[in-house]
Amino acid sequence: MERISDVVFRTAFRILCDRVDSEEVTNKVMLYADRHEIIYDGSEGSMDWFLRQTCLRSRLIIARRRLLWLLNVRNELFVRASPKAENQDDYVTKQAWQVYCRAVFRMTPLQGMAYTLCVLEELPLIRAAGILELSEFRIGIALERASAKIRRELAVYGRSDLYCSFVKFIRMVNA
Repeated sequence: MERISDVVFRTAFRILCDRVDSEEVTNKVMLYADRHEIIYDGSEGSMDWFLRQTCLRSRLIIARRRLLWLLNVRNELFVRASPKAENQDDYVTKQAWQVYCRAVFRMTPLQGMAYTLCVLEELPLIRAAGILELSEFRIGIALERASAKIRRELAVYGRSDLYCSFVKFIRMVNA
């Protein structure tokens, strides 16, 4: 169960860009699985169940954040996250993570989840569509828009040409 717990946490961290919220999602998913005696058996189906629960619970946290934002309770998420990347400078890692989190903050929840699943977790589009219970077309559109937002954020620094390198780097980032 530790392996699936790590996957749930990493996925939530990439969607939410916040360690505290990611821990909350992980705890709720694992507690729900334990209560309902759902076990991770190594199959794709059981992994998809855990990822679906992660996305659903992450969406609720995003909704809570947006409600608080409307109530003028502002919280800069990327300030609370301090990711690590093996064999990389902490300053560079934090800067790249801030760029990523600013782009995620501008995405819809669906765009953030599609980007995390398809690009960062490298799942096929059809599998991500199954996890999110949406059509491949809708996931594809969300994915294109999410990628465009990442590229626009990189363009602010004049680095949109480094998109592929940036994605590889973000894949290495751990919470």
